[in-house]
Amino acid sequence: MNFSRSDMIGAGCALAAICLVAWLSLDSWAITRCDEFISSGAYQTATELTAEQQACVDKRLPSP
Repeated sequence: MNFSRSDMIGAGCALAAICLVAWLSLDSWAITRCDEFISSGAYQTATELTAEQQACVDKRLPSP
């Protein structure tokens, strides 16, 4: 079985497309988790926030 140059280019493009879809899915998932965290109101009663939660609050809510 021989792979030609076009086969390798096609495989590279397919891999790039899969990686792009995975990255966009993870980014969307992080945005959704952030929105759920803010809508729950848990950040208002929490005494300490993780770095991820603090970044979410800083990014989504304007400073007073």
